[in-house]
Amino acid sequence: MKQIMLFSLMIVSTVLCSQDRKFDSNILKEYFQITDDSQTDYPIKDIMQGCPKVDCIVSIDKPKFISASEVDFLQENSLIMAVTLAGETRVYPTMTLQIHEIVNDQIGKVPYAVTYCPLCGTGVVYSRKINNTTVEFGVSGVLHGSDLVMYDRSNKNLWQQLTGRAFAGPDRGYQLQSIPVVMTDWKTWLQKHPQSKVLSNSKDKLSDRYKKYRSSDKVMFGGVTDPRLNPKRVVYGLTVNSQAIAIDFEMIKKKKSFSLTTNKTELMIQYQEDGRVVITDSTKKTAYKLHRSYWFAWFTFHPSTLLFKE
Repeated sequence: MKQIMLFSLMIVSTVLCSQDRKFDSNILKEYFQITDDSQTDYPIKDIMQGCPKVDCIVSIDKPKFISASEVDFLQENSLIMAVTLAGETRVYPTMTLQIHEIVNDQIGKVPYAVTYCPLCGTGVVYSRKINNTTVEFGVSGVLHGSDLVMYDRSNKNLWQQLTGRAFAGPDRGYQLQSIPVVMTDWKTWLQKHPQSKVLSNSKDKLSDRYKKYRSSDKVMFGGVTDPRLNPKRVVYGLTVNSQAIAIDFEMIKKKKSFSLTTNKTELMIQYQEDGRVVITDSTKKTAYKLHRSYWFAWFTFHPSTLLFKE
């Protein structure tokens, strides 16, 4: 048990300190056989190695859950991700996801991957179906734009976590289907969803390993900053008529229900009682797909984004 805990701490330390470190192995070349820029959507120099090997951060592939009433390891302000499918709700604490980053799970006939990048603050859930085949995702050991790069263990495609797009591999260009997820604090979620099941991995020693990182202005592994907001400020990003926009989460929490107009489209923004953020087109009543992330992460992948803040 102590050895497992120590290894987890070593992995986190390795990722936070390895931006300029040279490794004995070259993951891109030796595992993914990528040696030329033509093989990826990004220049190889921009894909940075953060681990000594593939799966150095170990995904959870056989998740176990307990009832919400049994949970004694979360604080009221602990950040969680919640997925509801077929009438069942499962909660994934980010303190667990800091250690594993990916959980391969399934509810009913829907296989999905819960993904979390602690460097970018991005929590995204994707279907594990690629061309009607169910795959399993793992942590590649490389990063791009400071963001987690996943790989699938079937065809060894490389996937950008924030966008869900394969940027290298046999399925390059394939877009994963996203599944709705709520990111909020444990107290807010529990009050409205006491019947939730909660991911519990007894082997993990849970702590907030990235607390100092969140409170700093430090950005690593190719992330890009923009002076309009603190790099670690949380925003909700979406795309409206091909225009990327970001909305300051603090403004959303303060106003709770308001509208704004962008690209000739009026948007209705709601912060609901269970912590869910919903943004709809006021005319079509269409709910937009949202990305909760740090400001620098959204800006890194959407440099032409419009920002709404107080």
